[in-house]
Amino acid sequence: MKNSALPIFPFLLCLLSFSMFGQADTPLEKKMDQMKKAYKELSKSIEKPVESEKMRYQKLAEELRDLMKESGKLSPQKTEMIPADQRGAFIEGYQKAINQSVATLEALIQAIQTSNWSEAQKLMALLKQHQKEGHQEYRAERP
Repeated sequence: MKNSALPIFPFLLCLLSFSMFGQADTPLEKKMDQMKKAYKELSKSIEKPVESEKMRYQKLAEELRDLMKESGKLSPQKTEMIPADQRGAFIEGYQKAINQSVATLEALIQAIQTSNWSEAQKLMALLKQHQKEGHQEYRAERP
């Protein structure tokens, strides 16, 4: 008689690894997940903006800005991996990066309000660059 539980083992292993690593488990990761959703929607919308959707774009940008500000009050998980004597500078750099993104979002909100879509597209590209650089510098590697 064959063991019928054997084929389900890889599925259970996959499910277990998703539950362990696929969900945000720190307050900062939860904020980042929220930002990811708003960013993705806004980014796609700004590629081909529709004037009548301007208020929706503005609300998404404001939501991103507010989440970014909240994230600046939290510490990256990677902080624990930094030598104690370098943590202050690490946190300071993180907060500076967050503030830079907040300023970019403020400019983006202004561009949306004035329907300056080419500027809004440039600012979205700049936010993407901020995200990439910030994650490289401040995000802990996931197992």
